[in-house]
Amino acid sequence: MLALQVEYLMGRVLASAHNDRTAVEWPPHPARLFSALVAAYEECDLGDRAKAALEWLEALPQPAIYAKPTEHEGMVRNAHKVFVPVNDSSEVPESRSRQVRWFPAFTPQDSHVWFIWNDATETERHADALQQIAENVTYLGHSMSPVRVRVSDSVPEPTLMPDLAGNIMLRTTGKGRLQHLEETYRLRKENTTIQPRLGRVTRYRCVGEAQVNFSKSLFRQAFIFMLMDGPTLPLESAAKLTSIVRKAVMGLYPDPAPEVISGHAQDGKQSENPHLAVTPLSDVGHRHADGQSWALRSGCHQMQAQRFLRR
Repeated sequence: MLALQVEYLMGRVLASAHNDRTAVEWPPHPARLFSALVAAYEECDLGDRAKAALEWLEALPQPAIYAKPTEHEGMVRNAHKVFVPVNDSSEVPESRSRQVRWFPAFTPQDSHVWFIWNDATETERHADALQQIAENVTYLGHSMSPVRVRVSDSVPEPTLMPDLAGNIMLRTTGKGRLQHLEETYRLRKENTTIQPRLGRVTRYRCVGEAQVNFSKSLFRQAFIFMLMDGPTLPLESAAKLTSIVRKAVMGLYPDPAPEVISGHAQDGKQSENPHLAVTPLSDVGHRHADGQSWALRSGCHQMQAQRFLRR
């Protein structure tokens, strides 16, 4: 087992949600913690052992989390607009332009958070390097939210667990995240507007909530096509794309197309049997849904194809 403990030293959280700058992020997302660890590793030049530990950490299954409360039951300060002078300007302070900023704050009932990997292997090999990185993390979120991070041997029971049926969406990491953050940092030296990708999003549920059992799918075989280059498509184009794909498949068959392809019986009515369907796979938090794919599905021939559009 591996556990990382985060303690908010002032008992207060200042961190904006990625999709709402006026809302506070609680609990802290695993991806935020990982980014803070990467920043500490880079700033302190901690060497190859630390890098290997981060590469190992990013590839672990998503952690369970202890954070109390799991909802905003503590004291939340409303985030009002604050106009802040632009940094690194040669102009005198009185004449510098100002940008709008928000500083949402939250006081949880417990200022400690644990990230817990129960199935982590090779923990002993990387624990010392992770501790070296963790003790150099100074804040999580805004710099006015100082923290102490450490590898922990004693952990409480988690309050949040990864679950495909959960309704809490948290940003998490996957293999290659360290490399992406390093590449983004290099690009930002030339263009400060570049931001890292959102990355993986994982569903969590509160411990104690009923689990939902999914029924098995009738699609068993998969034919996968990958687009290795070219522009990506926004979600708004999904309807047009799926229509084009369906017409292209229909055009491969003589008229009238078979029921399993057209979805219509011989009398023209809608088929009640499994048949071809073209389905966009949007980013809804599932670990396999990243908003970059579409699928053809046929219940009779168990045919499924996916096309992934690289970012």
